Amino acid sequence: MEETIVEISQTARLKQEINHYSGISVRMSIHNMENLVSNALRRSIRLNDKSVVPRISDLTHLTASMKGKIEWEFLEAAEEEGNINLLIRDAISKIFSKHFGHDTFPHFLKQFSNGDGIVVSEMTPSTDYLKTFDSYPSLKEQASRLVDSSSPAQIASAIEFILEGLATRGKIRKEIHEDGIAYRTKQ
Repeated sequence: MEETIVEISQTARLKQEINHYSGISVRMSIHNMENLVSNALRRSIRLNDKSVVPRISDLTHLTASMKGKIEWEFLEAAEEEGNINLLIRDAISKIFSKHFGHDTFPHFLKQFSNGDGIVVSEMTPSTDYLKTFDSYPSLKEQASRLVDSSSPAQIASAIEFILEGLATRGKIRKEIHEDGIAYRTKQ
């Protein structure tokens, strides 16, 4: 998640629709990281989780720490949130590509296509992700490359990262709902 926060700022610095005279402050990365960790802490307190580990689902809260810190060229205020979400998506895609080759998940995608999909939420307890982890051995193998597979909080973070990365590649479908995100077979 730390790599993703850094990549958001790096990606923003390359966007032409951002005023480069005002620049992208390092403070934006610091505020984003503080926001991400504070949301993970809030979740762990609410759910009585033992560990504080940020997840992809926490990134939705970065909009608040990024608004007003980026000077967009010719942008209506209403469009800012959408552009911030695109920055976050681009950053996730780049970090996912850094860790996983293009055809890393064929076994998981085959298993996944036979199921009902996976629903994640920022308020889903980490232990709930263990069922998903055990149901998909190929997902378990790849997630174990990223995190300590004995930590439910880290497993939850890795699963969300992999699902979001596959969605950014167009391998699976992402549906955003009020209570969470559903990842489903691409149809």
